[in-house]
Order: sequence, then C-alpha cells, then structure tokens
Amino acid sequence: MKNFSIAFLVFLGWSAIGLYFLNASDALNRKSIFSSYAPATELAGTGINLNDDDSLNTLSNKGLEDSNINSFVDNNLSRSNEQLIETLTKNIESNTQALEKDKERLREAQLQSGINNKSTNSRRVDYTFYPEFSIGGRVVDNLSSQDFLDYIKLRLEKKPKAKVKVIGYTDYVGSEIDNYKVAYKEAVQVRNYILVRLKLPENQIFAYSKGESDPIVLNTNESERKKNNRIEVVIE
Repeated sequence: MKNFSIAFLVFLGWSAIGLYFLNASDALNRKSIFSSYAPATELAGTGINLNDDDSLNTLSNKGLEDSNINSFVDNNLSRSNEQLIETLTKNIESNTQALEKDKERLREAQLQSGINNKSTNSRRVDYTFYPEFSIGGRVVDNLSSQDFLDYIKLRLEKKPKAKVKVIGYTDYVGSEIDNYKVAYKEAVQVRNYILVRLKLPENQIFAYSKGESDPIVLNTNESERKKNNRIEVVIE
C-alpha cells in the first residue's frame, strides 16, 4: 500500500509538469503541421469555391465563355483578313485596268504623233504594196501582184546589184507584239514571192517588220484601217 501511494504521487507530479509544459508552449492552441497541406477550397483571384457545385458550374461556364471569346476573335480576324485581301485584290485589278487604258491612250497618242509628223519628216518608200494572201499564207498572184513584180524587175534592170528591203506593217488593233509578228510573217511571204518569181539570189532581198509603228492613217474605220496593213519596198 505504501508503494502504491508513492507511485501515485509520482504520476501526479509528472502529470502536473506535463500540463505546465503544454500551457507554457501554447501547443494546445496550435494547428496540426499537416493543416498547411490541406487542399485548396478557393481558386486564387476568382472568389470561386471549389467545394461548391454552383461555383464549379460558374467556373465551367467561364471557361466556355473564354473559349467562345477566343473563337469569336479568331473568326473576326480571319474575316478581316479575307476582306482586306478582297479589297486589295479589287484595288489592284482596278488599277491594272486603269493602267492598261492609260497605256492604250498613250499608244494611240504616239501613233497619232507619228502620222502628224509624216508631212515634215518624210521617209523614202519606193513602192507600197497591198498583197492578198491565200488560206495557206501565200501571196495571191493577181494583177496587183504583177504590177508590183514589174516595178521591182524594172528597178533591178537599172541597178542589178541593188538590195531590196521588204518591210511589213499592220494597223494597231490588237497587241503590239502580235502585230509585229504578223507584219514580219507577211514580209517573209512577199520576199519569198519575189525570190521565186524573179529568181533573185537570197542575199539580195531581205524581210523586216515594223508592226504597227508608222501608221499612215488612224484606225477610224475598217476601210481606213486597211491602209495601214501594207508592205513597203525600198530599193537601194
């Protein structure tokens, strides 16, 4: 019994010491060290409670709204780019058409100037020939062609070693390049016609093209325009 009393007194003493220590260290008022690792219940900066269904729905709707906004912005940017491209394309086409019209007006003005200057700047032309061509492109052998050949033959009898220049011209309907090609092709056909009919050496007669340059009349109507489609011959 005496030993029990002593043990009980020792227990009470240690208990008193323990309570004093807990009270002195304020351990009874401290939270568990694991409390800092508790899962977050609020999304930072939004005021949305993650444990609340309504708040979660709000967050989901907000995400959808953000997605819709981004999609709206992208669509509008794409539409704006398409409109810009369309506008620029139309402007380029309009400017191109205006440029082509200006070029055509300049072209006609230059040709008109050439016609006006013919009276003061006359150039040498020995014969102007208006050949007719067959479907195959050959010169048609008619009265006009015979007169043309007779003139060249007579000139070469007087000057056998003279060089013959056959120069092709067209009107100025169509492109300048195409007109140049047409005039050259016709000049070559006339040259070949002279070579065969008069039996001249090839190094005595030459074909050239001046295309639509040096018109003698304006393209005011079809009958006048035909006067520009011609072959000029220079013998020197």
